[in-house]
Amino acid sequence: MNREAAHMRFSYGPSVMGRLLVRRAGRWRSDPAYIVVDDGSSINDVRVLGDYFLVRIERSRAERVYPFTIPNPHMVIHNDSTLAQLELQVQKVYTRLTQTT
Repeated sequence: MNREAAHMRFSYGPSVMGRLLVRRAGRWRSDPAYIVVDDGSSINDVRVLGDYFLVRIERSRAERVYPFTIPNPHMVIHNDSTLAQLELQVQKVYTRLTQTT
């Protein structure tokens, strides 16, 4: 997927994936409450979405190496412990999201 995304960004600009998502969202029945992007996404793609709440998931032992990380997340989840710890952190994100929207 990285090769295809790189080609799209080179050919159509750095925010092409976000623009495509916005265009496709116009065909949905209703506006989504949340849009989740993976941690390989570009900040330019995220900014096109407008108002966003950014959560970065960090791993102590990365399976893949990403060429960049999106800066200045609103929250960070550390995925390097138990499933119970991960669930606790996700619950904190959910609580913050539901309090701010």
